[in-house]
Parts: sequence; C-alpha cells; structure tokens
Amino acid sequence: MTLGYRDLPAIPFAVASARRFARPAGARWSGLSIGPDGEVFMSHFAEGVGSTVLGVNGDPINLKLPNSTTFVAGHLQRFVDGRWLVVDSRTEDFEPNAHIFTPDGTFSHAFYAGDGIETVLIDAADRIWIGYYDEGVFGAGDYPPGHAAREFGPNVLVRLDDHGQMEFAFNYAARGRKIWAIYALTSDDDNRIWLSALSERVFAPALASVDGQAIEFTLDRAPDGGAAISVASDHFVFFGGSDHPCMVTIVERASRRLRLIQLRDSDDRPLSPALVATRGGMAVALHDDALYRLDLELLLDALGPWHEGNSSTVDFAVRYMDEEASYAPRSVLTRSTGAVADDRSTPRPPGNAPRDDDCGGARLRGDD
Repeated sequence: MTLGYRDLPAIPFAVASARRFARPAGARWSGLSIGPDGEVFMSHFAEGVGSTVLGVNGDPINLKLPNSTTFVAGHLQRFVDGRWLVVDSRTEDFEPNAHIFTPDGTFSHAFYAGDGIETVLIDAADRIWIGYYDEGVFGAGDYPPGHAAREFGPNVLVRLDDHGQMEFAFNYAARGRKIWAIYALTSDDDNRIWLSALSERVFAPALASVDGQAIEFTLDRAPDGGAAISVASDHFVFFGGSDHPCMVTIVERASRRLRLIQLRDSDDRPLSPALVATRGGMAVALHDDALYRLDLELLLDALGPWHEGNSSTVDFAVRYMDEEASYAPRSVLTRSTGAVADDRSTPRPPGNAPRDDDCGGARLRGDD
C-alpha cells in the first residue's frame, strides 16, 4: 500500500564531511559551484575585503578587478575553456554585475546581467544561463522602456553569450506557459537545462527543462521548489524542500514515487546546508566550514530498496502541500483602504498535525 506523504518517514542519513575549510573572522560563505568538468569551487565574502575564491583543496584563486575594486562572488562559475564568471545578484541601472576573468585570473571584461539574480549556470557548451527572483522579475517595470532589465527579469530564465547578449528567453519561448520566479537551476549529463520554478498556471513549483530552444514541463506540480535540484537519468532530487533545509526529496522519474532523507551530521544533529550546488547526479553542500558530498548514488545507498510500503507519490506530496497551505494564516490587501487584513485560514482538524521534520531552524543563503 502506498504511504500518504504525511506518514512517509524521512530516513536519517549521517553524511561525512569531504573537507574542512578555514574562513577569516567576519567572512561568510557566498558562493558554491560545480564546473562542467566536475571541479568544485567556493567563495567567502567579508566587508571591505570582498570575495575570495577557493578551490576544493582550499587554496585561494586570485581573481582581481581593475583598481583593486572589490566584488561579491555570490554566483561563481567556470567555463569549459578555463575562464571564470563571477556575478553579483544586485545591481543598479546599467552597472555591470557579471565579470569574466581569464583562466589565470586576469580581468577580461564585464557586462550588465540584470538585477535580482537567483542562480547562474554555465553549461557544457560554455553558455551562460541566468535565473531571476521577484525583484528582477517584477522590479523590472521600474526601468524605462528599452532598458535591458525589462527583457532579462520578466523572462525569468535567459541564456546569454559571454558579452551579455541574449540568446534565449524562457517566457518568450514558452508563450502561454510562463513562470514567475526561479527556485533552482541545474544541468544533466546530456547538457539539458533543468529548472524548478514558480508556475504561472498553478502558482506553485513546477519542474521544467530546456533543450536548445525547446521547453518541456516534466512535473506540472513538483513536490517542492527546493533550494537546489539534481537530475540524473532515473531520478529527480530536491534539496531543502518545504522550508526544511535538512530535507532531501528523491523522485523516481518513471514511477513518480518519492522518498525522503533527513541529513544528519557526525553528531547525529540535523545538517542544514547554507549552500548546495549540483550538476547531473553530483551534489555538494557547505555547512559551517565543511564541504559535504551528496551525490545521488550516496543518497540511494542510504535509502536501500524501494517498495510501496516505504514510498509515497508526487501526487500525495502535492495534496499534502496544498492542504498545509490552506491552514497557514494569510494576509490580504484591502483595495478600498489599502490596509492589510487577516484572512482567516481553514481551521486545522483535531488530530491532523503537520509532519514533524525539525531541521533545527531554517538557514538563510550564505548565513553561517
């Protein structure tokens, strides 16, 4: 018998750290990525110092802007040809916020990539993909007609060349199936681009992919948006679902059945990564000052065999999310007065408690 999502256990998985790092006092982790060749890079940021980029061995990689200008490596990517791309999420007017460096770290050039950037990815063909959150999507209307921000953000996902020229725009290509915000972005082993996004049609997370100019919605309703997603030939993985950063949802692509994992550290405490990066079935996470490998094969080994008695379905998960959303308090804007009024939510029935998946408190991006 298939388990309901409410009764689906989250299997504890104590994951061993792959490497530990030391950060300067006052610095915070700001970027984490996996290059097209599988190399892992990260960055930390300190006020007045800017970002420092590290290789997986912990050695600093010297990327410097002209005149010793500091930058924020919130989004760090490497091209197949060895060049570097560093993108800051926020910018104003036409101020360049995407910086390209040669393989040896010498500054090459910069371009404007839009405001409100949620995620950046360089694929195996050296194409730049940028996804935007609501500040970039809806805030673009504050810019004058003809400004690039009005093309970038409202399309939610764009592909740019290495000088910032647009080659693909999701909402333009999707026509009647628009998205409103990006949750996560990755690529699979065939260099197909996958995105978890807020769907306009159902105003909930959906899972879609882009192959060339072709768009396909694989899950009209995903079990959750996820802070990161991983896509392999037989599985989808959503990291950090339902506002529980230590939770991982694994979906069998063929059956649409799913199982849950709760990440634990070596002391058996919930492990809630500040940053997760994925590519294909490979995944890495930063928690405090340790790097963890969360590759799909490790997660599947922790779960063991699947059967109806230990798995649920995407449909059951979606029903649960919708039900829980109906119990949550909401606020509505009164048009006549402009006042915010409480909108009484549906009372929770007795004995209908939500899942108890304590992750020890939510973590913000880069907040250690």
